[in-house]
Amino acid sequence: MIDDGAADSAAIASPESVRIVGYALDYWEGVVTELNGSPNQAFMVEHNNILRAVKLGLALEETRRQAVRLTLATFHLVESSSLWPMWLPLFEAVSQRFCDREREVHGRFLGRLGQLYRLRNRLDEALAIHQEAAAIIAPLPPHSLAACEIAFQLAEDYRRKFRYEQARQYALTAWEAAATARQSDAWRAATANSIGLIYEALGQLDEAADWYTVALDLWRPLQRPVESGRVYNNLGNVLRGQSKIDEALLAYHQALNHLARTSIWLEKLVVQYNIAVIYFDQAQYEQAEAHLRETYSAMSRQPELHFVLYASICYSLGAVIVKQARFAEAEPFFATSIPVWRELGDEVNQANSLGGLAEALASQGKADKARQVYDQALALLANLRGIPSSEKLYQEFSAAYVALGDGADLAL
Repeated sequence: MIDDGAADSAAIASPESVRIVGYALDYWEGVVTELNGSPNQAFMVEHNNILRAVKLGLALEETRRQAVRLTLATFHLVESSSLWPMWLPLFEAVSQRFCDREREVHGRFLGRLGQLYRLRNRLDEALAIHQEAAAIIAPLPPHSLAACEIAFQLAEDYRRKFRYEQARQYALTAWEAAATARQSDAWRAATANSIGLIYEALGQLDEAADWYTVALDLWRPLQRPVESGRVYNNLGNVLRGQSKIDEALLAYHQALNHLARTSIWLEKLVVQYNIAVIYFDQAQYEQAEAHLRETYSAMSRQPELHFVLYASICYSLGAVIVKQARFAEAEPFFATSIPVWRELGDEVNQANSLGGLAEALASQGKADKARQVYDQALALLANLRGIPSSEKLYQEFSAAYVALGDGADLAL
């Protein structure tokens, strides 16, 4: 965090100090530019030096604009390498005290701050910051870089809040803005991937696959292995949903091939988790459990790095253990995932984990407890029945509830 005396240091900084800090900022911006958004071991080694240079630059009035520029330029590397928690306090300090009031710079900076909030699953704060950014950049041309970025961020906020129609509208606005103004292919690729995620959530898998293909075509010449790996992983999920198992596995392995060029490990775990799900879908439960236990071992030591992945692994371990009729052993995994989903505000997955726990209880003859847990799951899903995945779960859990008895009056 920038200390309270940082702003005062500008008044006593010598010309030589300003020159040295400015040189350092220019040097690190050159390093960041050469990395082209792809984190590697060199960035991991030098990260603390870059962060220190940014803090020094922000403390001097003469170098503040350079420091903000370097902060924005470094964002992709920071986010992709999972080092972003170290930068969130700095972004907050800059937005409150030092942010350049130039509309485009200010709007883009708030866009990144909101993205950091979203990574922390602080969705309401992310949405509020992005709405503030949208107001700040409103006088700018509708196809400016800032307009494209903020529309993209709002689309991601609404997608994470399950407000898919609003998400789709903002994502298509971002796509049109980027295409019309000939913005960088990186922003077009990111937007195409976002649109794919929205269509996937709506169950429109053919459309989702088409948008992921567009994203891959745009990422390919940019040599951005992290982003390409993510899109291949998303494409694998869609292909799995279409029961194209061999194609899905190929997509997952292509994702791993891209991610192998980087020094990050978290993204690789996401893909390995999805491969485990393939084994589960194919009823190869021992193989699925082995892969899930491996990913659980890595994530359980630091679940805060990716709460969604951690909760998904816990749920899936419970599910695969249930399939092997070890019902009591499955309970703790479901129980661990439920409060994580609640904290994330993900009611669909919270209900899914509750349903898994209810099944484990019912299979042990604990019908009363199972009914209570199904009640909780159905209550969560009742207001989400317009979402295809939610409706499917609602019908499945309703049938299981009725099968337990004392549920004949449940409205379907």
